[in-house]
Amino acid sequence: MATLLYDVARYFTTLNATNPIRTNFGAAFTFGTNVFVGVVPATPTNCVTILPYGGRPPDTRTKKAQYPSLQIRVRMSSYQKGYKVTQAIINSMHLNDKVCASIRGIAYAIQSQPVFLEYDEEEQPIFLANMDFNLIQYTVS
Repeated sequence: MATLLYDVARYFTTLNATNPIRTNFGAAFTFGTNVFVGVVPATPTNCVTILPYGGRPPDTRTKKAQYPSLQIRVRMSSYQKGYKVTQAIINSMHLNDKVCASIRGIAYAIQSQPVFLEYDEEEQPIFLANMDFNLIQYTVS
């Protein structure tokens, strides 16, 4: 699972300037600055956090596949901007096999639109994009 988390973080940090996620976000992504894995930092306001949350049971008999799920949290300075960034994440990652750089697999969006979670302590909106993955012939090491 850790490999997948960092593959998704790498996906964000390697987006080109014309990618809709990056253009809606308004800046390049940098790991540890505005892209985080496993922790939701107090700052900065505009950031993306990648968190694991389970998934379906693995197929250990035939395909040797795993089906983990990740939640991508987007915190932005405005509701409209947060919604647009999260929608771009859903659109760009769904059915994308380039998200998993070091694992053979594909990403699936669980919902077609962003989910509003809450306003944080600083009144910044937080949106969610829930993603399932189909990792082929993957074993935990």
